[in-house]
Amino acid sequence: MPYGYYQFLRLIVTGYAAYVSYVYFRRGPSQWGWAFGTVALLYNPMFVITMSKEFHTVVNLAVAGLVLFEFYRLRGGAGPTVIEPDVVQESSPLADAANPTPASGGFLRVVSPPLLALVVGTAVIAVVSYVKSQPSTQDTGFTQPEISPTEFSGSDDALAPLAEFPAMSSPVGKPESSEPVSTLGEFTDKVDGAVHEFSRIYKTEGLSGAQNYSRNCQAAAKQSYDILETDFCTAFDMAAVLVDHSVATDLGMPQDEYFKGRALALDGDYARFNQASQNRTEIIWQEVKSVLAPSMQQSGG
Repeated sequence: MPYGYYQFLRLIVTGYAAYVSYVYFRRGPSQWGWAFGTVALLYNPMFVITMSKEFHTVVNLAVAGLVLFEFYRLRGGAGPTVIEPDVVQESSPLADAANPTPASGGFLRVVSPPLLALVVGTAVIAVVSYVKSQPSTQDTGFTQPEISPTEFSGSDDALAPLAEFPAMSSPVGKPESSEPVSTLGEFTDKVDGAVHEFSRIYKTEGLSGAQNYSRNCQAAAKQSYDILETDFCTAFDMAAVLVDHSVATDLGMPQDEYFKGRALALDGDYARFNQASQNRTEIIWQEVKSVLAPSMQQSGG
């Protein structure tokens, strides 16, 4: 949604929370006044610090739940707590929360709407985040071998398999005669360029920036008939998998789910090319490892 939408809701949330806090301090129970006052005071700093749409969605849903509860309470004819000289009328469910009776259930009636809204909002955000973290291509059954830092010794990264690189590959549905010939030099330049591009983005933007670049790269490659564009994206993702695996191993942390999924889907990116060799991804894998080997040895040593 537009950024102004969250700015507008921020004012509504702050104003409503401050008003309710004032009412509770005047009429009681005061603990609800402190609760809403805290929301009114902290919501704006949290907005500036996080700038997170997910955070604001959850908070806005919770406040919306409170608003709906107030409408429901008023529609049921329950008026506010009225304090007279010698008589105190406790007709509000919010007042019941401060002085609960076995049959009132006032506390649950007060907190359940915002809690329900919070749970629903959190669930929606979790589902959306999970869907976004999945690879855009389907799993083709290709299993990428696990890579350990010891594989970067430099002795097993010979480029002999590059001799098997096919000079020409054409996409499905396009005449082979119109497909330009890809030379070995063009192939290695493309793969090496992808590895260097990943290193640049990883240093400046981290793994999240690499994820965004990977998605954009795949979208552009799918619009191109040049198989080298797909090679570039494949090499970029492979470099990310290798570096992420090495860092995760050193720190004892799990690997990034997005690039783990990409490693399983790389072969499927070549399904639209008629003459793509069966071991093309393996050839790219060896080339990527050879380019990354020096930097991996330096970081490991």
